[in-house]
Amino acid sequence: MFTACSSFETFDYPQAALITASSCLFFCRPEHFAEAWRRIVQALRPGGIFCGHFMGPMDSWVQLERRDLSVRDRAQTEQLFDSFELLDLYEHNQPGKTLLGRSKHWHTYSVLARKTA
Repeated sequence: MFTACSSFETFDYPQAALITASSCLFFCRPEHFAEAWRRIVQALRPGGIFCGHFMGPMDSWVQLERRDLSVRDRAQTEQLFDSFELLDLYEHNQPGKTLLGRSKHWHTYSVLARKTA
């Protein structure tokens, strides 16, 4: 185990059987998401598990027209997993709170998938 400070798209992801990206990938700048995702998929071993969240278009942060967030609708999220067995995809679309206790509307997709290729 190690600690590193890097951007999503420049990090040298080690080979792994499990990659978890809980509530973080939507902070990857949209222009860098494809490269970050390519690196994540490349690092995950065949048969490995990915679990993580993707931000949906109805999230209140998206409605603020923040251009620094990577946003995917359901079809775009599913498309990311063409070389995976999609084990679970759950859409969360309801009011809630941030970790700081502020109200917001959450629209996220929680994904659990096994890499097949």
